[in-house]
Amino acid sequence: MRLLWDKKASFFGHDYRENIPEIIARNHPGYSRLEFARILAAWTVYEQFSGAFSWRRVLQADPNTLKLGKHPVQSPAIMSEWIKETARTYGADLVGICRANHKWIYSHDRSGDPIEIPVEYKYAIVIGIAMDKKAISASPAFRSATASGVGYSRMAFTAACLAEFIRNLRYKAISMGNDTALTIPLAIDAGLGQLGRNGLLVTPEYGPCVRLCKIFTDLPLEPDKPIDFGLTKFCKACYECAEVCKAQAISSDVEPSFKLACPSNNTGILRWAVNADKCYEFWMENGAACSSCVAVCPFTQQNGSSHSG
Repeated sequence: MRLLWDKKASFFGHDYRENIPEIIARNHPGYSRLEFARILAAWTVYEQFSGAFSWRRVLQADPNTLKLGKHPVQSPAIMSEWIKETARTYGADLVGICRANHKWIYSHDRSGDPIEIPVEYKYAIVIGIAMDKKAISASPAFRSATASGVGYSRMAFTAACLAEFIRNLRYKAISMGNDTALTIPLAIDAGLGQLGRNGLLVTPEYGPCVRLCKIFTDLPLEPDKPIDFGLTKFCKACYECAEVCKAQAISSDVEPSFKLACPSNNTGILRWAVNADKCYEFWMENGAACSSCVAVCPFTQQNGSSHSG
């Protein structure tokens, strides 16, 4: 979103799709008009469902639900199992729960308005939506961007349904995509995976080939614990994502550090910082989002099923 407000950014005011007519005219394999139309259509639910990431009830409350009152939660552990099963029913491939660490909440939204989430929202439910591994493997061609769009539309549907489920129990729910709070730290806290060299959440089940969303709630739940499946050690020896990145946006340093690569990096975090400026500049050149670092990751290659949505 720095393209909207950061006048110092090389891409300020430039949407990455603005060169599409010229890119299609080159007639390169994987960059056709039909493929581009497919990308746009994949975002339909995400872009058009205004209630997907709402702080309030989307549907009118059922009168019978109102009569029932607030559902008593005698066991947060049992309630957590209900949440996970329900999320999977609505399309989630991964679900984890953590305490809603308010350090991960953005200070302001993209309009510059402060974000203030009341303290009663004590828990975060983090959802992983697996993307079509075969389509992602076509990156950076348009087909991989279609898989990304489908992932976003699926996560909008899943998060919205789960939030309404919680509201039907007469508890509060704030449904979120990439907005409001940082998703990857919450996903790590919720035990879904670890942070990889490519700056993405890497899961044992699907590698980084997932889209993430989350819900903050006051529903009493039992948090999961972070996991360590050896990813940091693995990434120290594996450079495949850095080598495949045409933008050269991914660090080749052996060890993670506190170094920053661009203004989009937060300070005080030990990791391999990704240069998001270079990444977005390649998106502009490519005319579509790139997922090559996702496709090449050994955890994407060896794990998970191809998920067409």
